[in-house]
Amino acid sequence: MAQLQTSFTDIDPARPVEVSLWSGGLDALAGLYSRIWEARDPRTLHVLFSTGANSYMEKVQREVREDVERRSPGCTRLIQAPIRLADPAQEVRNSTSRSRGLVFCLLGAACARLFGQDRLFVFENGIGAINLRYPGSDSATDHSRSLHPDSLRRVSELISALLDEEFRVENPFIDQTKAHMCSCLSDDSLRQIVSHTVSCDRRHRSSVGQCGYGSSCLLRRQALAAAGIQDETVYVLNSGMRASRPSDGDHLRAILSQVCILRQCLSSEEPWQRLAQYEPWLLGVAETEASRRGVSLDAAKEALLALYQVYVDEWGRVSGTISQGLLDSYAYPVGA
Repeated sequence: MAQLQTSFTDIDPARPVEVSLWSGGLDALAGLYSRIWEARDPRTLHVLFSTGANSYMEKVQREVREDVERRSPGCTRLIQAPIRLADPAQEVRNSTSRSRGLVFCLLGAACARLFGQDRLFVFENGIGAINLRYPGSDSATDHSRSLHPDSLRRVSELISALLDEEFRVENPFIDQTKAHMCSCLSDDSLRQIVSHTVSCDRRHRSSVGQCGYGSSCLLRRQALAAAGIQDETVYVLNSGMRASRPSDGDHLRAILSQVCILRQCLSSEEPWQRLAQYEPWLLGVAETEASRRGVSLDAAKEALLALYQVYVDEWGRVSGTISQGLLDSYAYPVGA
């Protein structure tokens, strides 16, 4: 069915086009709105590409895009290329989903090329894209880095080699926190659209799908609170569908422990050295960003320090709110 779509043939060839990956998540919505409002040419068509085997998320992606179209008619085009297995029961499932991000980028690049584009946009905040390890975790195995700057650079190099011409996968929001990205959604009329997005990676099979206590949900809640946006999303955590459990606070404890470590690093006399000791991968991020932006390595390091300083300050403002129902007795150690 994906091959029968006519979306590639009925567009004015003179109309500017941007192709981006479309997950139906909060970052995708915020990124799209930013690109729509900041478009140099108001005629720009934003082609949203999605793929995957989850029919629920396909529905979410359609609904969120329809919400956008009601406010900005004719500015988007959704192309879904679903993946289906004829007999999934016979397949050995890889629970890590390590190839998912790569497949998404490769198919998105194919879509971009069909529209004559030499780049594919992805919308992900810098904190989520870099995805620093949490204390006590093994960063080599516990964290997805499909949208990490180094990953996007390598995928860009792979696609460029396949096409024998330059192609780039770009994340315009690598220097922004999720709250910063969401600032464009602060209009009260956008609350319903925001509540329709899905961020949860621990989704429950119930009418209330998003948990509210996993790391992705917590970063969603933190971003909306820090951006001053009322969160009307119904989570398992606040739905009353089950009693709270002590384990519900595990992810928040890990996040707040990481935030405390980041605060200590950033307040030290040598913040970059301390931060790089905590996460050695950051030097590679700085080198990649320095090359991509055409700036010095020191400037790229300063940008990363500024990103994490904003993130730490955001948690300082909203940790009490996010902790309610999870860590009610938690007091954020401002001086840590």
